Amino acid sequence: MRLKDEILITLSRKEWKGGNEIREEIHKRSGRKPSIGSLYVALERLGEEGLIGSLWGYDPEKMKGRGGMRYREFRLSEAGEHQLDRGGNGVKSK
Repeated sequence: MRLKDEILITLSRKEWKGGNEIREEIHKRSGRKPSIGSLYVALERLGEEGLIGSLWGYDPEKMKGRGGMRYREFRLSEAGEHQLDRGGNGVKSK
């Protein structure tokens, strides 16, 4: 399965997830642990295709563990949800 498809299956419209959380869920489900670089390239492409949304987080508790740096979180967009529902590109929903 392509990394982009694994990301779509991992995300939902109800909650925001960070890159490391997405990576760990992919690893648990498939045994594959994508590199951070390949994960963020795929996330960027999915965003450009309108299949996911992202935002910059500013939660002080989460930022403590990151040396005060902000973080980015992702979730499935309505278009991404429709793609999963249709089974597009071989993607099957959870």
